[in-house]
Amino acid sequence: MRSCEGRTGKLLSLMDDRLSHSIPMQAALEQARLAAAAGEVPIGAVVCDAQGRIIGRGHNAPIANHDPTAHAEIQALRQAAACLGNYRLDGCRVYITLEPCTMCAGAMLHARVAQVIYAVPEPRTGAAGSVIDPFAVAQLNHQTRVLPAAGLGPEAETWAQACAGLLQGFFRDKRKQALCLHQASHPLRQDALRTPDGCFAGLALAAPAESRYTSSLPALAGLRLHYLEAHGPSGGTVDWLLLHGHPGWSAGFTKVLGWLQAQPSTRRILVPDLVGFGRSDKPKKTAFHHPALHARILVELLAERDLQRAVVLGQGIGAELGLDAARRASGRVRALWRLPQGAPWPSPEQAAFLKDLAARPLLVTALRAQDASGRAGTGPRHASPGGRQPDPAGVTKRALPPQALAAPWPDKGHQAAFVAMAAWARVASSGSAGAGVAQAAPESGMGGSAAAIAQTHEEHEADASGCPIVDPAAFGVTASAAASDPWAQPDDLLAASDVARAAAYFGH
Repeated sequence: MRSCEGRTGKLLSLMDDRLSHSIPMQAALEQARLAAAAGEVPIGAVVCDAQGRIIGRGHNAPIANHDPTAHAEIQALRQAAACLGNYRLDGCRVYITLEPCTMCAGAMLHARVAQVIYAVPEPRTGAAGSVIDPFAVAQLNHQTRVLPAAGLGPEAETWAQACAGLLQGFFRDKRKQALCLHQASHPLRQDALRTPDGCFAGLALAAPAESRYTSSLPALAGLRLHYLEAHGPSGGTVDWLLLHGHPGWSAGFTKVLGWLQAQPSTRRILVPDLVGFGRSDKPKKTAFHHPALHARILVELLAERDLQRAVVLGQGIGAELGLDAARRASGRVRALWRLPQGAPWPSPEQAAFLKDLAARPLLVTALRAQDASGRAGTGPRHASPGGRQPDPAGVTKRALPPQALAAPWPDKGHQAAFVAMAAWARVASSGSAGAGVAQAAPESGMGGSAAAIAQTHEEHEADASGCPIVDPAAFGVTASAAASDPWAQPDDLLAASDVARAAAYFGH
């Protein structure tokens, strides 16, 4: 009989204990709601004395009070101590909607609190067992019992869900607000698309540069331009503007950028994504993509970032745009270093190949599909650019992963610039664009580069900018096999020694 009575008593005591937790935890939740309404992280706390009476209430108020210690627990402890007229809160319980931090755990230990009951664990900063547990330190002269709500029955689960939902909703709203502010500062026009950041995830393109955006250039008309910016050692005097070709974006200069950054002569490096490419906004209409407009954007970027007598390193059609920008930039460009990028894209079949490629999720998928046909030029949708068969295995072995070329075009809606630039290259190859462009005669050695620059300068003496054009051969750079590959990236065409020789020359 005594045994039955004992078990019944314990059960009733446990039920009473659970019921006794309900009112103060609900009160803590109300405090958390007050914090949320005030724009604070929604955490609430109450303190109950040994008889179960609430003697202290508090909610987060660090922002409102300009006080880093104004956590919910601290606020409630202060009120309870004032009520009792003693900083020691012997026999008291503290109810908190979220697992306490280290500061609050220390305060409760110092106050000699008997129990701490919290609704939701905090896996990142929790100091009641999730990360650290000062309550379990046996060397302290006081031990406080910790009771997670998970061990207090079904009703406690309801408290935990309510507290967790309040926290999740608060941070979800904060993220939405941050996104709205970001979009307000970088508005997206209705006639343009923006490639989601998720398309670039996992590429591991660790360029030693800061990723920047600008929408302030007049020629952008509200579009957002992305560019990388890096600085060389102190004392450098040479500015560099690196312009990608087609297809491509700033990621193709990852290694080159790092090599330039290490050169003593380098002052600053800009690597933009042309509008319609990379992380820049992408107008939906091919008609937007006129070379003169892109050149004007580059001129305005040079002025905004105050590049002085910059050297433009341009690949393929990027070099043509760089030359046009140099002619418009009132002396901001001192020389253009042209990198080869295979043959231009002169045929409708090759433009169709680009469009087909852009629609595929991964570049390597398109290349393998083409390779599986068994021979080049099997049809308009798989006609090989330049009449040669791209090697998928070769692409995968390069500095950039195969996804890097396809990443900026997640679907057909992003293809306008991708397709339009093929037409630019066709016009350029016909001689109707880039008129007056004189290629420097191939020379070798540093003496050769000086001769090439001088020769080119004389050929452009009548030009408004007088911008010399430098062929890689002028620096003793022999074009690699990748130079005839339309998929070749700048990192495939240059070595660190090539970049060092050029940087040393322009640094004089």
